[in-house]
Amino acid sequence: MPPLARPACGRVSSAAAVVTVRTPCGGADIGGQGGVAAACGDGALDNNDFVVFINLFFAGDSSADVGSQGGLAGSDGLFDNNDFIVFINRFFEGC
Repeated sequence: MPPLARPACGRVSSAAAVVTVRTPCGGADIGGQGGVAAACGDGALDNNDFVVFINLFFAGDSSADVGSQGGLAGSDGLFDNNDFIVFINRFFEGC
């Protein structure tokens, strides 16, 4: 059996790049500046997160269905006080 061919070793250079890493700030970090929904959050827990959650809740958006019976985390297909309980708990967990 012939030996396996090995790829050439070496370095490849490229132009410099800027990398931005956003760390979600907990499960309640859903809003950005101006109360606009932010898919990955904005790294801060503030009134914008409340505004976005309330807007999603009253629009019947599935992303606001975060609570189930007894205020436990989980989607149950309902929009009720359990969703608020879970959201508030996540908010006060902090970053």
